Amino acid sequence: MQHSLTPSMILDSLALDGWLRAGTSAESDAALLQQQDEHDLAEIRNGNHDAYSRIIGRHQAHIARMMWRFCREHGRHEELVQDVFVEGWNSLPGYRGKSPLRHWLSRIATRRGYAFWRESDRQRMRHAGAVDLQCLVARDGKEAESEQLHALLMQLPRADRLVLVLRYIEGYSVSETSGLTGWNSAVVKVRSQRARAKLAKLVSQQEWQ
Repeated sequence: MQHSLTPSMILDSLALDGWLRAGTSAESDAALLQQQDEHDLAEIRNGNHDAYSRIIGRHQAHIARMMWRFCREHGRHEELVQDVFVEGWNSLPGYRGKSPLRHWLSRIATRRGYAFWRESDRQRMRHAGAVDLQCLVARDGKEAESEQLHALLMQLPRADRLVLVLRYIEGYSVSETSGLTGWNSAVVKVRSQRARAKLAKLVSQQEWQ
């Protein structure tokens, strides 16, 4: 399969501003979603590269929401979402259909998000390992709670952040988290318990400040 799509073409297919305004919506029926994906994958194999834009349209809100767990800076967030779909396009020849396309794209998103964390951790200037939450006082309601949770998560090791995001924020099961991360189910369970304990300790410390 020859690929002629460029990152800019993929970016043009992304309506991220609309996603940020509208928020999340109800997921399409999984079976119908996969049926539509299989149809468009066949179209791509037959040379209709425009079919990938339809795939992006179906999955962009899901991927954008996932990447928002990793990055809250709007410009960089858009780049990360684009990166996921560019890698997905370039990797399509290796997709064998053993799992739904959404799950396959989610694995790419997980890898990209984890790599972003690794890069950010290397660059971040740490001040006694703490994140200043005073900048959030101007916000209120659920947005502030979400930002505070994100700030607390960023104080945890990357593996702990990842398992909490996937299990308790995105709502993936143990087996699904195992598939996304490559960790076995026992490791997922242990890391989940330990990460929850660490987060609870951070929350407790924050309450006493």
